[in-house]
Amino acid sequence: MQRTKKIASCLLLLSMLLVMGCGKAGILGKAVMEISELGVSMNIPDGWRRDSPQMCHKGDNTCLLMEEGLEDQSFEACASKMSKEFDSAVISESKLTISGHQAIKAVMNTPDGNKLLRVYIHKGNIIVVVSFVILKDEYPANESAVQQSIQSLKVKP
Repeated sequence: MQRTKKIASCLLLLSMLLVMGCGKAGILGKAVMEISELGVSMNIPDGWRRDSPQMCHKGDNTCLLMEEGLEDQSFEACASKMSKEFDSAVISESKLTISGHQAIKAVMNTPDGNKLLRVYIHKGNIIVVVSFVILKDEYPANESAVQQSIQSLKVKP
């Protein structure tokens, strides 16, 4: 009887591991990146792997979710300054509203020709940044999944 309970417990544990995964780094597909203390969340792109609550990747392509203080700058000035980091060339910028928050989406080329796609979200005295770096040759194949991911962004009040 005792042996049967142990086997049942092991099978239950194994089933839970198979359903839930063995760790966050191994989660594919609809996993969520988040900054829970700010109430910011986003689905990772299909086919990408989540490395941590605020980072995911697919091959050498990466995405990072982070926040910084505005430090007495306007939201727009801070976003503009961040878009020009690493000597990136801004290709396009567009204004968005995400969950009622002012946002800016910027697409840049890095000096080595890769795509840098960022979404800046204004939340109080903080700027939330979603930053994708995608290899130039892989951008067309990833663009749709990345755009769907950006559309999934949510910011709680």
